[in-house]
Amino acid sequence: MRNQYRIGIYRSGPWQDNLELHVYDNFNHGVAKTVEFEKAEEGMAYPPALYLDYTAAQQLMDSLWECGLRPSEGSGSAGAMKAVQDHLKDMRKLVSKSLEVDL
Repeated sequence: MRNQYRIGIYRSGPWQDNLELHVYDNFNHGVAKTVEFEKAEEGMAYPPALYLDYTAAQQLMDSLWECGLRPSEGSGSAGAMKAVQDHLKDMRKLVSKSLEVDL
């Protein structure tokens, strides 16, 4: 499946704490202008507002990263690396203490 959408997120301005979401439809050569909401009924299933392929989703993630947003849980690669570093530090302490040597 080819990439149908291009998504970009940009900061609104230097004094605003907002982001602008821009969606371009490659297939129809159009741009999304607005998002409409309707009252949701409890217990009803609704279709997604938009389907993204992996390329468009990656563009969205890259745009968010460029705007300075990072995962809040630290579960990304940086969080995983920190956990590994902490584990290695603990293991060095255990080995150093059990062998009575300085590492």
